[in-house]
Amino acid sequence: MGHGLTIAPPMRMRPGFTLIELLVVVSIIAILAGLLIPVIAMARASAMRVACVNNLRQVGMAASCYADDHAGLLPAEDNAGAAHPNQSSAWFYRLPPYLGGETVQDRSTVFQCPVFTWPAPQVFTDASPKSYKWNAWLDNAGRSQHHMLGSWQGEAEVVGFFDAEGGQTGRGQHGYGTPDAVDWQRHDGRVNVLFLDCHTLSAVRGGTQTDWSEALRWLP
Repeated sequence: MGHGLTIAPPMRMRPGFTLIELLVVVSIIAILAGLLIPVIAMARASAMRVACVNNLRQVGMAASCYADDHAGLLPAEDNAGAAHPNQSSAWFYRLPPYLGGETVQDRSTVFQCPVFTWPAPQVFTDASPKSYKWNAWLDNAGRSQHHMLGSWQGEAEVVGFFDAEGGQTGRGQHGYGTPDAVDWQRHDGRVNVLFLDCHTLSAVRGGTQTDWSEALRWLP
């Protein structure tokens, strides 16, 4: 038998993408990206808000532990005229040891909201920068600077710590926790609040026209 030659069938050339097909693919990718980017941004903002709430929860635990060690008394809102940190009863000096020795100077501690940004270069003291404040109205009208837990009814509805504006936070070394210091822009119109009982947390919705002296309860 003779050996015949086997002729391979001709190869079929696969056509490439046409310009129209390429444009369709690019358009689909652009549409998907346009849908995903806002979702990712919302998820990131939500995660930052949760991290901020967790920070305040730890601050509240530290305040509760401090009160347990001081006959139910909470630390003061400010320095109260102390010349040295060791002599001060201010919360930003007294609470850090209950959280592993962190200071409010550090940028990555529970005293700093993850979204917080300092507005301008500053010479930081032990009191700044920090992104939360203690309700200064509790010290007004001759009240003692050291509030005693459980001494008022409805403490779970009265402001303790809250998201505060960066500029206000550094005013006069430590700033004051008053309604004009509320930072409602940090979490897209929400303000994280740790109430006076040091356990209750809430995210309060606000906006440009919000009267924070009315939106939040500052005194019992």
